[in-house]
Amino acid sequence: MVNAVEAVSEQEPLDIVVPIDRTADFVEYVNALEQKTGVRLISFGHAGDGNVHLCVVRGNREEKEWEEVLDRVLTELYSEVRKMGGLISGEHGLGLSKRKYYFNETDDNAVILMNRLKDALDPKHILNDKKSYIR
Repeated sequence: MVNAVEAVSEQEPLDIVVPIDRTADFVEYVNALEQKTGVRLISFGHAGDGNVHLCVVRGNREEKEWEEVLDRVLTELYSEVRKMGGLISGEHGLGLSKRKYYFNETDDNAVILMNRLKDALDPKHILNDKKSYIR
């Protein structure tokens, strides 16, 4: 699906997970957000497990407008996901591009714990240094 979208426009791929019983609610929310923002949001995913993949489609937007619109859409989407009891990634991970959204939606204590585990397992910080550290 992502490749089909990329044939038409640049897009930002998302990997969101919501409780299974909220999947339909989330897709309805996505459709309403698409109408509200004018940004094309293509939903697809795994039927029955709550994993919803989205493509946020750039369309003809110039770079500055695209960055601003994408930030607003991601902020709204991820906020709604948390309200529904979901997570901003369920399968593919976040990467650096979604790092700030992760920190906005994750309790600081959880990140501190993750950093302590990293310190214990990689005391020289050879692997992905400082990528998990808060802000």
